[in-house]
Amino acid sequence: KGTLIYQEGKEIEGDFYIIAVYDDPSSYRITFSAYELENDSTYTYPLTYSDFDHLFRFNGKLLNPKKQEGRFEWVIERLQFIPDVMGTKRMVLDPEVLEKEVEPGEEEEEEEEIVAPKKQGVQPAGAGSGKVDAITRARLLQELDTHDDEKLLRQLVKSEGARKRFIAELFAKRQLEQLKASQRLQKADEEREARMAKLDIIKQQQVAKAAQHKTNEENKKSAMAQLEVLMKQKEAQAIRRLIQEKDEHDRGMGREKDAARQRRKMQERSAVEVAAIENQRAQQLARNREQQALKREQMIKNKDVEEYKAVKQYEKDEREKAKRLRAEKDAIIEENWRLIREAKQEKEIRYQAFLQLEDVRKDNFKVKDAKRAQNEKENWNEMREFDTAEKEEVQQRLREVHKEYLMNWKVDSTKRAVVVNANEQKNLFREKSLQEKAAAKQRQLQASLERGATMGATS
Repeated sequence: KGTLIYQEGKEIEGDFYIIAVYDDPSSYRITFSAYELENDSTYTYPLTYSDFDHLFRFNGKLLNPKKQEGRFEWVIERLQFIPDVMGTKRMVLDPEVLEKEVEPGEEEEEEEEIVAPKKQGVQPAGAGSGKVDAITRARLLQELDTHDDEKLLRQLVKSEGARKRFIAELFAKRQLEQLKASQRLQKADEEREARMAKLDIIKQQQVAKAAQHKTNEENKKSAMAQLEVLMKQKEAQAIRRLIQEKDEHDRGMGREKDAARQRRKMQERSAVEVAAIENQRAQQLARNREQQALKREQMIKNKDVEEYKAVKQYEKDEREKAKRLRAEKDAIIEENWRLIREAKQEKEIRYQAFLQLEDVRKDNFKVKDAKRAQNEKENWNEMREFDTAEKEEVQQRLREVHKEYLMNWKVDSTKRAVVVNANEQKNLFREKSLQEKAAAKQRQLQASLERGATMGATS
């Protein structure tokens, strides 16, 4: 963009902007950049040096290129935004200004010669770009040679006041934005705390569920181990009993048939007992499974009830918290509005007192002004009489001086006339002498020519 050379604040269409002016000598361009405070957007309007000077070629106050701040303020006051074909904002110069800057026609009168003042300044760059009448040119040259320090000081004070007002409004707006941001942060913190509390409750519930599930699994494993031990004990007792009976029948002499029959009976009985044991074991496992399923369902129901109560309690606490926060917020808002009303009332009271004092001051000023006007009138009458007498005396002295000057002029004229007549007599005498000398020379030349001719004829 170049170097920052000017900056000021401006309100355009209800929005606040910071207008900055950048100078880029490498590209011969001046760029006006508008920074929007609401959404941090930037809009630019570039102008070349010639186009920038072209805007002020008929403006007598800003024709001098040294008045940069006045030129920048003039352009910034006429900046506006228009939508382009894409619907976005674009910063341009007021079209009415461009229409007013059209060059005048060629049917203007010829320029008159103007005698330049003794202290003539440098002609501005855009002074010769168009035809300007003689009166305007004289006024422009006079303005170029005049440096009104008081006017420049007033402009600087005015721009400084505008800058201070803009900075004050900017700080007020920033404070409002900071207040809004702090309220948003407070609300975000409250929501985050609520979410964290809810997450803590969910984590506690998950930990409790995991502990309960682990306990149930351990109980189930211990029950299965006990069942296996009992089954093994029953099987071992049945086997020992069968072995003892077999030994008893084998030791009996002559009882082979009874022993065989008894063995068959024992085998049949052992198969029935094994089937009965298996059936009993299956029934016991089925009963245990049903009991565990019932316990699990009951535990799940109890956990659901507990979670339902916890959620309801949490929602109730959240509603009470929101209600409490809303009440506190309403109280704060009511207190703020009360303070604002009191401030407005106090301001109105001070304003009414100021108006009363202002009326009294105006009345006093009217009396003082009337008295001052009377005194000024009297002083003016005295000064007018004194000036009249002084002017009459001056006029009398001037008449006498003029009369004496005329007398001296007449004497001098007479003396000059005498000198002129004497010079004329001298010139006449000189011319007569010259003519006589010329005639004598002519006669001598004629005589010499005649003698030469005679001598030639004789020879």
